[in-house]
Amino acid sequence: MLFVRLGDMYGFINSSGQIILPLIYSGFDDFSDGYAVVYKKAREKMLIDTKGKQVLNLTCYDEIKKLTEGLLAVCKNDLWAILI
Repeated sequence: MLFVRLGDMYGFINSSGQIILPLIYSGFDDFSDGYAVVYKKAREKMLIDTKGKQVLNLTCYDEIKKLTEGLLAVCKNDLWAILI
């Protein structure tokens, strides 16, 4: 899966150039273990799968770090936690 950009919006295409996920994201982190953190609008953050389905709303966290093996590190009010 490859990312594409049109103006300020991002989406994802496959190796044939077919749109897999529409250009609706204002930012994203790379896919890892079948999931990616994406950003919509100014403050909306979510974890999606490769089909674009929202798996987890992450908007409530101040900071997010993608780890390997399906783990996320999240921060809220300077307190860090690992999400499995």
